[in-house]
Amino acid sequence: MDPVPDSIRLPKSAYRYWPTGKDAVLAPGKHGRRLIFHRQELTDSEEEQIRVLQTELEASPLLCSCLPEDWTGFAALRFLYAAKWNVHETVAAVLADLLWRKATLPTFYPAWPPLAVLNSGGLYVHGRDHKYRPLLIVCPALLAQFPLERAMEAGAYLLEFLLEHMLLPGQVENWVLLLDLAGFTGLSRQMIKRICDFFTLHYPCRLYNAYVLNCPSSLWSSLSVALSPDTSSHFHIETSALCDQLLDQFNESQIERRYGGSTPNIEQFWPAQCPKGRVRVLGHEQTLSDYSSFPEYFPERSLTEDSEGREGGSSVEILYLSDLLAQIAPCQEDDTSETVAANPPRITRAVRYPAVAVLGPPAGCCESSCSLL
Repeated sequence: MDPVPDSIRLPKSAYRYWPTGKDAVLAPGKHGRRLIFHRQELTDSEEEQIRVLQTELEASPLLCSCLPEDWTGFAALRFLYAAKWNVHETVAAVLADLLWRKATLPTFYPAWPPLAVLNSGGLYVHGRDHKYRPLLIVCPALLAQFPLERAMEAGAYLLEFLLEHMLLPGQVENWVLLLDLAGFTGLSRQMIKRICDFFTLHYPCRLYNAYVLNCPSSLWSSLSVALSPDTSSHFHIETSALCDQLLDQFNESQIERRYGGSTPNIEQFWPAQCPKGRVRVLGHEQTLSDYSSFPEYFPERSLTEDSEGREGGSSVEILYLSDLLAQIAPCQEDDTSETVAANPPRITRAVRYPAVAVLGPPAGCCESSCSLL
């Protein structure tokens, strides 16, 4: 796998962003929608459904043998929401996903990227919205030269890449889709449903919203019918390449000029890249906590990196002091240039860190079940 470009890594300010309210969950329950699953205080009904599902999973020897070591109730809840809390459908979905991940995913991720597809411009990543969610751009007209299975494999590769390098459990767990249908008319209702079903099964509750641009009138009805009522509610369909809602969600520096932004249209699509520039959008408050999760992922480094390479002292002791001071009087970070230099590990529980004991958990975080405590 190619080295991960610095441009796609999370800005340090993202480690201080803790979603609350509607940024985390919309009406939790069977008919609701949850966006953030990790490090959340769950409702009684959510916890009860997890217990019921866990009982069903443990009753299946095949499933028990496939469950990964880091399987958690948060992962179970994601599948429950996707299946509208139907336990039997959830069990079937979990099994199908685990078998696919065991048998198929290792054949191409991470060692064998489908470079022909990733370099075609038919599928790439560009920019983050004002809540640090990455933007995935799909251009079917450019993907049409490849077999559908190959294109879907490339899509899975890119989404696994996003999960590993561009998201943050409990803080940034979703992505945004831009579907550019310019020059493409061969999308049948059956094909749309097949693609949606595949990515909903293997990446449930990951899509925040989607923008369908340059949509021909001949495809409008097929697309509208193929999408489920729950999915269509966060799809924005436009006949042109411009969408006001897109520019309201993203800083113009994060969007290419072809879609109304200020960044030049890119010509090199892989390795993945994000433009330099601020993610904040005028009119959208960006509330950052005094608490940063950065030290949990990088215990050897401080936010200011003033402890690296010093002789005659403990870097760990310096790290604790510098982070405490930074959190008591946090500086105003400029997210145009400040990025982390290493990728955070994918973990389900945060590492206990001394600063937590002094400063407490993030604002809005539960105090009883938060994995920080």
